[in-house]
Amino acid sequence: MNQPDASTPPNRDIPWRLVAAAAIVTLLVVFVVQNWESSPVEFLFFDINSRLSISLIVAVILGALLDRLFVGLRRIRRRDD
Repeated sequence: MNQPDASTPPNRDIPWRLVAAAAIVTLLVVFVVQNWESSPVEFLFFDINSRLSISLIVAVILGALLDRLFVGLRRIRRRDD
C-alpha cells in the first residue's frame, strides 16, 4: 500500500480565490463605512438624495457593464470583417 511518508508535509494549498474574495469584501465594507454620508444626486430628470457609497458602487457597476457591452460589440464587428 502507498502510505504517505511521515516526513512529507500534508498538502495545504492556499485557496486564493477565497482569499481574494475576502479581501474584496473587506475593502468594500471599509469603503461603504467611510462614505456613508448622504449626498444629492442629479442626473437628467432624476433628483434624489442617496448615500455616497451606494452612488459610487452603482456608477462602478454601470461602468463595468458598459465596458463589457462595448467589448462584446467590438468582438462581433471583428468577427464579421
